[in-house]
Amino acid sequence: PAPSPSAPPAGDAKPAPGDVLPGMVGAAVARAQLAALTTGKPGTMAGYSRDKFTHWAEQGDKCDTREVVLQRAGKDVTRDAECRAVSGTWKSLYDGVTVNEASKLDIDH
Repeated sequence: PAPSPSAPPAGDAKPAPGDVLPGMVGAAVARAQLAALTTGKPGTMAGYSRDKFTHWAEQGDKCDTREVVLQRAGKDVTRDAECRAVSGTWKSLYDGVTVNEASKLDIDH
């Protein structure tokens, strides 16, 4: 069967058609899976340093991985001579929030 739409974001907002990722389970299945999760005790962050991890890899044309992801995921993205996203719109598929400033976006790597 076709994937069911995900649960709507909090409040009155509803996901726009087409905002469901392929292979996603329906809201009822997701809620049941979430209810079955168990968590362990929080660990320590001792010894962790973000500086120990390589930052964004160069992808060519002055663009690093972050800029490639921003270009791919955004709409009407404009980049400067250094490949930085200077304008565009990014919409979260998780909560429907729209962001218009790339600097306000975290991209996991």
